[in-house]
Amino acid sequence: LLSYRDQKRSKLITDFFSTVTHEMKTPIASLQLQIEALLEDSKNKDLQIRLKKLWKENNRIESQMANAFYLASLMQGEPLFVESVTPKEIKESFDHNETNLKWIFHTDPNVKLSVDKKAFESILKNLVENSRRHGKASSVEIHVEKKMNTKGNQKICFCIQDNGQGFSGNLKQLGIPFLRHKQTSGTGIGLYIVKKLVEKMKGDLLFKNTGTGFLVQMEFDTF
Repeated sequence: LLSYRDQKRSKLITDFFSTVTHEMKTPIASLQLQIEALLEDSKNKDLQIRLKKLWKENNRIESQMANAFYLASLMQGEPLFVESVTPKEIKESFDHNETNLKWIFHTDPNVKLSVDKKAFESILKNLVENSRRHGKASSVEIHVEKKMNTKGNQKICFCIQDNGQGFSGNLKQLGIPFLRHKQTSGTGIGLYIVKKLVEKMKGDLLFKNTGTGFLVQMEFDTF
């Protein structure tokens, strides 16, 4: 009986998160479009600075809501929508809400991947935000290249490289939710979602300090 009650309570909490995040998506997206329209029309530099700050904060809220949505989905065991997507399509979609990010293609940008496009964008957003907020990086690059695994299968590798301060803790503990490595650390939810989404898309994930920053390497099957 106690186990049943816990399961029921857990489902209610998960359903609440899922419903709230779904209902919040539309007004947040609408607000983002209005801010962008004001930025394009405004010629006042002081107003532009304020609008850019508002745009960044709204984008941050949107990112947190996306995390809550994916966390609820993962808890419910919902499947992802895996489809044929190219790195070029991911870049074009992701660049709409991202600035000062450099993409470097070492292979054909039109190669087909088996991923969930929206989930992949959420992964990139979390990793880029981590580099800038916690790693204090001023530059983030995404390298896309072709690799072969030990079984001889072709993989597409995404390497997110920054020039930040790296990570001083245990790399194996990255992605454990609510584990704070130091007082200024986040909740770990973002990297937890990254790890789980990569796993659900049958990809491989690696964290590495490079001496000149931090590197996240992700490998996915071709379509």
